[in-house]
Amino acid sequence: MKVTMIGHSTLLIEAAGKRILTDPYFGSWGNLAYKRVAPPFKTRQQMEAVDLVLVSHNHWDHTDSRYFGALAADVPVVAPRAAAWITRAKGAKHVAGLRRWEQRQFGPIVITAVPALHMGLPSGLVIEAEGSPSTLQETPISASL
Repeated sequence: MKVTMIGHSTLLIEAAGKRILTDPYFGSWGNLAYKRVAPPFKTRQQMEAVDLVLVSHNHWDHTDSRYFGALAADVPVVAPRAAAWITRAKGAKHVAGLRRWEQRQFGPIVITAVPALHMGLPSGLVIEAEGSPSTLQETPISASL
């Protein structure tokens, strides 16, 4: 597994032959509490070739509408179930909303939503990556009520 810090909340995780981007944000101004001291390591355009996008919550500095608008329609964007509609409203086309403790498999990658504390509707996301199937397809594993 290789992890590259892009900036602020955005990480590129390369595992099981797939590229996962977390909390995409490519703005240059940072957030209200913390000024961004350096521009993002990569541009929106350089990060469009990903297999999966993870959104922990929908604050403006964790969701980049311009990035979502440019992202291919077949790239899954995982978000907290209660906030999935906001992710769609911000331009994400293929949104998979997960409830706490729900798991979803995307090819060799398994994502589990876990409880998180933060303002808004957050979710922690656990990434499991083993194997190397050639395609990345969404498969429900389990769901909590």
